[in-house]
Amino acid sequence: MDKFAGKWEVTSTEKMDEMLKAVGMDEEKIKMYGEIKPVFGYTKDGDYWVGDIVLPNGQVVKTSKFKVGEPFDTTSIDQRPVKSLVELKDGKMVETFTDANDATLSMTVTREIVNDELIMKVTARGITGITKHKRL
Repeated sequence: MDKFAGKWEVTSTEKMDEMLKAVGMDEEKIKMYGEIKPVFGYTKDGDYWVGDIVLPNGQVVKTSKFKVGEPFDTTSIDQRPVKSLVELKDGKMVETFTDANDATLSMTVTREIVNDELIMKVTARGITGITKHKRL
C-alpha cells in the first residue's frame, strides 16, 4: 500500500464519461469531472489510510479514512452514500463500492502503479473508464 502514498494528478482519461453515465451521474457533474484535473492523495494515519480527492482550487471533494480489508461507509464522487472495501491484490489496490440505496449498483476501482504512473480502472455496469495520473 505504501507505493500508493503521495499525491497524484490526472493526466488523461478514457471512457470515463460513458462509465459515469452508466452509474447515473447527471450531465452537469460529468461535464465538470471531465474539465477538472483533480489530485488524488493517499496518506497513512496510524492503522488507517486516508484517501482525498482535491480540486485544483483546493476544495476537497471527498475524504475517506479506511483500514485495508475492512468495510466502511463513504460517499461516491457525486456524494451518494456507498459501502466500500479496499483490498490489496497482486500489488494492486482494489476498491469495491456498493450504492447504499441501490444494491444493484456496484463499482470496482483497480489502482496500480506502472512505471511510476498510477493507472486507475473504474468498472460499473460493464463499462470501464480509465484515468492515468502522475506523481506530484
